[in-house]
Formats: sequence, C-alpha cells, structure tokens
Amino acid sequence: MDGRDIPIWDTEPAQFTHTARLIDQTTLQVDWRVRFGQTAIDYTYRFAIQGKTLRLEVSAPSRAIGALTLDRSEQTPNARVIQIPYLPWTNVLLYGRHFISAFFEWERTNASRLEPMNDAISDQSIAFAQTA
Repeated sequence: MDGRDIPIWDTEPAQFTHTARLIDQTTLQVDWRVRFGQTAIDYTYRFAIQGKTLRLEVSAPSRAIGALTLDRSEQTPNARVIQIPYLPWTNVLLYGRHFISAFFEWERTNASRLEPMNDAISDQSIAFAQTA
C-alpha cells in the first residue's frame, strides 16, 4: 500500500470485516474488507471441495494488493519442507506421516511470478507454500 508491504500479521483484527454465505452445497463465499486509515480494500474467498482437495479462489479488484501468500504451517513441530524435482516453485510439507501442499494453479493465477517458500518461522511453524 503506497509502495510498501503490509503483511497481514502486522494488522489488527478490528481492521477486518467479512460476510459469509453458501453459494451452493459445495461452495462457501467470504467477502472481506480491510481498512488502512481512509483506504478500504475488498477481496473475496471462494472455498470448494473437489475430490480430496480444498480449492480456494481469491479475487480482488484493488490494485493495492501486490501479492498473495499461501503462507505457512502452525503447530507443526519437526516438520520439514521437501522440494519436488522438476517443479522448483512447488514444495511439500512433511509432518509426521502426512504430506501437505498448497500451491497456485499457475495457468490461472494471472500472477507475474510465483515464488516458493522454504523458511523456518519457529520450531512450530514453517513457510512451505508459495507467494504469487
């Protein structure tokens, strides 16, 4: 915003409002508004289950949003990031005996680039997904 990044973890919950509604039997839509001073940014999340996959579609008409980060795990001690050969922008998190992935559908993002994440945030949290 105004040439600077404002990570969501640097904001206050009171800055956010939302409304949620079921679109059909498989889709939940959540419309968000975040306020920074006099500026309001609207964006929409649409959640749907397809097979064993949770699909999230995000749309935002505002040009103030410069990136979307799928972010990190929480409360996952001893987890580790596994890089996938020949897919340098996609990582998988191994936690116990479970594999977790979160990635952008690169043909549909309209993003100018995808950046993989592989950072230990704490001993309980690892950034493993992507930023678009």
